[in-house]
Amino acid sequence: MREDPLRMPEVTAQASGAWARMSSDYLRERQASVVFETTFRQPDAVVATAKEFRDAGYRVEVRALAVPEAVSRLGVLSRYAEQVRDQGVGRWTPQEFHDNAAEQMPKSLERVISEGYVDRALVVDRTGRTLYAADIDPALASSPDARDGAHARTAVDNGRALQNLDRASARSWLGTLDRDANDVLDRATLGRDVLSTIDDLRRDGARIAPLAHEPNSAAASTAAARLTALGDRTSQARDALERRTGHDQAAAAPTQQLQSQLTTTLDTTLGTSSRLQPEAVRTHTQQAAPVQER
Repeated sequence: MREDPLRMPEVTAQASGAWARMSSDYLRERQASVVFETTFRQPDAVVATAKEFRDAGYRVEVRALAVPEAVSRLGVLSRYAEQVRDQGVGRWTPQEFHDNAAEQMPKSLERVISEGYVDRALVVDRTGRTLYAADIDPALASSPDARDGAHARTAVDNGRALQNLDRASARSWLGTLDRDANDVLDRATLGRDVLSTIDDLRRDGARIAPLAHEPNSAAASTAAARLTALGDRTSQARDALERRTGHDQAAAAPTQQLQSQLTTTLDTTLGTSSRLQPEAVRTHTQQAAPVQER
């Protein structure tokens, strides 16, 4: 985290997946009550997990959170900014991971219900308002005429509409973006993905601003100016990152060139004997094998 925080998700993905699986198996084997928090990013894994628990005698309830993607995306940046403020470093969620989860979540929800592994489904927004709720007969959910899965997915899609933001929520979103994006630019480890996310959020802000302020008002002008300033700062940070990356690559080039020269020189010096050596070793091993067997 402290040496290369932007690579943390990549480096820990395999281990965290294994730990989650081990925890799931442990709790299911002991028939403990279990609450999973997941992105529903992988439909096959969602269905398999629900099936395992239903087959083990569990009652399965799904609660899905319907959030506009702009709000969810800002949550990624805000968590990073908050951790940087509190701890000096933060955990970054790659943009590709977020966007893939946003795309797959409604599909996973519909599928796990339609395949008959859910007893109750709820879709709520961040205020806790219920957008959809249904007790489901798993035996009927997979029938051709069943619509429970489709209804739940529609509720998620409707709940994600940006127009669901009221004026106070839209203003809060703009204020949070201005604070956290500038904090990240000031203090955090920056990479292309971080800067690309800020750019996307700035574009989200252009769509949210009309929900927050009256057109042509002083507040609307201020919001537009802040978004423009954020764009300028992000561009400057990107230019600096590219210059630094180019400098690092240039500094590494002599070392790479020397390694290449040493390799070429070594091959030339050893000639064909270095290529023959592995075959000689293999021959020797084959000859020795019968002696070891006896």
